[in-house]
Amino acid sequence: MKKFKLTILGTGALALMLGLNIRHAVNNYGIMDGKLHTEILAQSNSSGGGSGSNHL
Repeated sequence: MKKFKLTILGTGALALMLGLNIRHAVNNYGIMDGKLHTEILAQSNSSGGGSGSNHL
């Protein structure tokens, strides 16, 4: 009986996690809600300040 209760609890937790993950994915992972969205879009390839070696 204890294994059955744990199985039901685990299944419920898994279903909740999957539901929340799907909801978050449908909401585009919150990209449009964050304040960094405009800054990321405004960056050009050379404005990141990184030392990338893709300059040929």
